Amino acid sequence: MIRISVVICTYNRATLLAKALESLVQQSLSPQYYEIIVVDNASTDETPEVVRTFQERYTKHTIIRLYEANQGTGYARNAGSKHARGRYVAYLDDDS
Repeated sequence: MIRISVVICTYNRATLLAKALESLVQQSLSPQYYEIIVVDNASTDETPEVVRTFQERYTKHTIIRLYEANQGTGYARNAGSKHARGRYVAYLDDDS
């Protein structure tokens, strides 16, 4: 019953990503209605660990990490949209 797919494209901004993810999991819409797709655009920092921590902590939420080796926002957004299951796709910056 996922209605919204939130796609966050990120590259080496693990600290900012954690804040964005925290904001999403704390909002008022029930987790059954949305998924969070983090597109890791070939990060070399702690991005995978940040996503894994949120996946383990917020088990009622659907949080997916995709790896996109091709650098660039366009590649990352396309990868996220291909995996999105929601009727609507919302792109969120990692520094939002």
